[in-house]
Amino acid sequence: MNPEMIRRIDGVLETIKDPESGLSVAQIGLVSRLRYSEQAKTLLVFTNPLGKTHGCCTLIALTLLEDVRERLLKALSQEFPGLTVKLAEPESA
Repeated sequence: MNPEMIRRIDGVLETIKDPESGLSVAQIGLVSRLRYSEQAKTLLVFTNPLGKTHGCCTLIALTLLEDVRERLLKALSQEFPGLTVKLAEPESA
């Protein structure tokens, strides 16, 4: 992935906030990895449903996860209109 694309992705990850903590998706570790195919023009986003949550916060985090994931998908799709952006199923922590 080229440095400009990485910078733009990092920008999106800093913009999307967890509604409970106010921290960015990057800070809570929601995105575990990305898979970009220039040839297929796709960006696949893998998320960790628990990020950096602990114990009592787990249930709340899982409840809010889908909303945050959908906002992330929308933001990445807007940032990269020429790509098909997909969310992979959440990975286990």
